[in-house]
Amino acid sequence: MKRILLFALVLPAFVMMSCDKDDTIEVSTDPQGVLINGVRWATTNVDAPETFAAKPEDFGLYYQWGKNVGWSVVGSLISTNGDTTWDKNIVSGEVWESANDPCPDGWQVPSYDDFEALDDDSKVDNTWTALGGINGRLFVDKSTEKSIFLPAVGYRNTDGSAYIQGGDGFYWSSDIGYGYSLLSYGSNTKSDNDYYPFGFAVRCVRK
Repeated sequence: MKRILLFALVLPAFVMMSCDKDDTIEVSTDPQGVLINGVRWATTNVDAPETFAAKPEDFGLYYQWGKNVGWSVVGSLISTNGDTTWDKNIVSGEVWESANDPCPDGWQVPSYDDFEALDDDSKVDNTWTALGGINGRLFVDKSTEKSIFLPAVGYRNTDGSAYIQGGDGFYWSSDIGYGYSLLSYGSNTKSDNDYYPFGFAVRCVRK
């Protein structure tokens, strides 16, 4: 299992990087999700707790590891609880507890192994591209040609500042604060850095 430290990346806030692909790709919007290499993925990110964003290219909201409170991606910093000060408290434990899972009923935050399956290039193709004018990475099951698109949502830092939106996408796994990154410069990677206070996007999988 590869675990790559990737947080040597320092870019200004709100960097919007262009993509040389067109945005004519089509991806599923099936509410039941899409099966990619044995894992059924939601077709959109989590928006408010227990709800999905409307479109695959929509950013949704940021979440902190182990918590079910969403934070704004753009504009003024505000949470779904109405807080405007970034929460720096860290949740203990090694697994995201189901009681605090922001995914809708029947879904859950993906595990590190789920991302390993998504990153298996023997069974899944992935391409840095754009959908609806939004940069991100397209994952296509080689056997079925079913696909999902993960937008490059960036992240919020430990002080709540937003970074590299459109240039990279950070997504939570349910395992001890691991993050998953969609690097625009190369392949997608996983990290074993402790990102607990950061704000990342969530893309759910079926239980």
